[in-house]
Amino acid sequence: MLYESNGIAGSGKTTLTQKLFSVLCQSGAKVKFIGVKTFRGEGEPKFRKFFLKIQRFMLPFNLKNINFFLVCLKYFMSKRTPADWLSSNYENYISLLYCVYIFDSYRKAQDEVIISDEGSIQAITAFSLTRKGSTEYIFRLLKMIANLDLPIIYLCCDIDIAESMHRIELRGRHNSAIDEISTSALQKYLAQYQYRLHKILDTVPSENCLHVNMNNNIDCLIQEILKIRER
Repeated sequence: MLYESNGIAGSGKTTLTQKLFSVLCQSGAKVKFIGVKTFRGEGEPKFRKFFLKIQRFMLPFNLKNINFFLVCLKYFMSKRTPADWLSSNYENYISLLYCVYIFDSYRKAQDEVIISDEGSIQAITAFSLTRKGSTEYIFRLLKMIANLDLPIIYLCCDIDIAESMHRIELRGRHNSAIDEISTSALQKYLAQYQYRLHKILDTVPSENCLHVNMNNNIDCLIQEILKIRER
């Protein structure tokens, strides 16, 4: 079983998934937590971070990942979208590698539960906002993930943009790339991100997608998610 959380910045993805991780661990389940922090090796010793960085750059050359990587690369090579919030091509390539990392982690999943605080839909959405390539690439990537034949629950953390911006301001706007852009650009970015995210989520079978109102009590949300697992 895979649980991946998707939503705009400040929607509470990490809070929700960390709580879910804690509850499932207490139940005795074998759980693995992945996401941007594990991808970057945050919290790891310096030598371990360096090793992980090399390992991430080598992911596309695994024969089991290469087809997924090539589709990402074709999208990456398409014309760049002009916008105030876009980072450099290098940083966008790191986003591409993160998509491959998600695919690789899901591919290796066996009897364990995987929880991702920024899942495949999230990664593909972020990457797709930087390019003008055909949406066909997006659907090909989603199909490749679906073909892994693993049960995935797509958690969509729903929150309005004003509340999202408020939460980003509270955290100090210092721990992600979007924290460097202006308030007006941030609002535009969040609106486009939310629109694209929901468009992509609309292609996912409804029984696999759970919209979570992040204004509700976190414990109630966890119980709602666990009910799906019991089906």
